Amino acid sequence: MPRGWPKWPRMGWYREAAVKGTESWKTRSMLAARSKLVDLRRDLDNQMRGLCKGLGIVVGRAGSTNLARKVNAVLAESPDLQDIFAPLLLAQSCLTAQIEEF
Repeated sequence: MPRGWPKWPRMGWYREAAVKGTESWKTRSMLAARSKLVDLRRDLDNQMRGLCKGLGIVVGRAGSTNLARKVNAVLAESPDLQDIFAPLLLAQSCLTAQIEEF
């Protein structure tokens, strides 16, 4: 023990902590999981927008479903881009389905 410390244990160092209920924990966890899925879908949407912009195609303002339609329209005109956009569209549709389940 360092010099100058009292030899008796200190009292009152700790406070009682309230433990949240299981239902509260479950609700917060579900909200956090859904929020993460929404963030991932937004990142995918932005990635597809950036790829389209790099190709000279401006998609404009659109939600996830409209963006998928616009990208599919681009793919109909340029089937050689299918290899790039198909996995992104598949991941986006899976994320959208999971978000709707939450």
